[in-house]
Amino acid sequence: MRGALGLSLLLRAAMALRPPQTIALDALLSTCADACARGCARIVAARADGAQGDATLKIADDPKSALTKADLAAQSAVVGSLSRCWPGLRVVGEEDETAPDDDVQAGEPLDRSLKCGLGTAPLDDVCVFVDPLDGTREFVEGRLDNVQCLVGVSVNGVPVAGAIGLPFPAEGPPVVRWATSEEAGVVGGPELGVPTRPADAPIKVVVGDGDNAAQGAAVAALMAAGAVEVAIRGAAGNKLLAVANGDADVAVLHAKTCAWDTCAPSPAVVRAGGRVTDYFGAPLSSYAGNNRGNDRGVIASSARGAAAHARACA
Repeated sequence: MRGALGLSLLLRAAMALRPPQTIALDALLSTCADACARGCARIVAARADGAQGDATLKIADDPKSALTKADLAAQSAVVGSLSRCWPGLRVVGEEDETAPDDDVQAGEPLDRSLKCGLGTAPLDDVCVFVDPLDGTREFVEGRLDNVQCLVGVSVNGVPVAGAIGLPFPAEGPPVVRWATSEEAGVVGGPELGVPTRPADAPIKVVVGDGDNAAQGAAVAALMAAGAVEVAIRGAAGNKLLAVANGDADVAVLHAKTCAWDTCAPSPAVVRAGGRVTDYFGAPLSSYAGNNRGNDRGVIASSARGAAAHARACA
């Protein structure tokens, strides 16, 4: 017994002295984008099988909490493939408690070829957040242009990169966009430009159709400043992507979103010269610690919407 205890102490000491394991963030983002593409494929296949008609509600009487076989299939594809590719990596998925691990592409390695200058980080500092199907309510209702598959990378509680899958783009097969705070592109395509709205256009705010009081107050503060156009848009990631794309200047999200809703698109917003904060102008705190909820709401803006963003947070 005494010998076993000594061996255990020696092993612990050796572990403590071992240099921390690092991870190449370019390769990680590349695999996230590939896993995201797999998630998109599972969403499309599930819809073809009628998954939109099998929805259950995780929260009674709340259509925003809808869950379908498409959510679970995409979660299995994304989380399963990333977990196998990166042993020891923290991967947090929205459907972790309900999704089975039955990834049909388990034997196919994820692509690691993307290069975007992210460098490395200690493995323990990295966490990947997955929303396998952002916009399940919209998926069920047939508003497919709102639906996304989101895979975001955070380092020390800060989103640094993300893959945004569009299972149902306006034309063609599913598309995966990737972004860091410095670069962006489409898998298999070129780096993307940084779009902006015309200088003389009113500030456009996208918001959901809910009746959350705090969200309403933020929108009211924006409207009080004048020259504001408000548009209803579904799904959290879809709103943030609208800001990153230059389709909108400000996005206001209610206080029920979580880290997996905002991690992937946030770097794209930053790359567009913008920022993502809570209703009080502070960075989102849901990427660190045990609380994954954006309980203080979310406001995102492009450079053009910066002044409006500040007014809403005042």
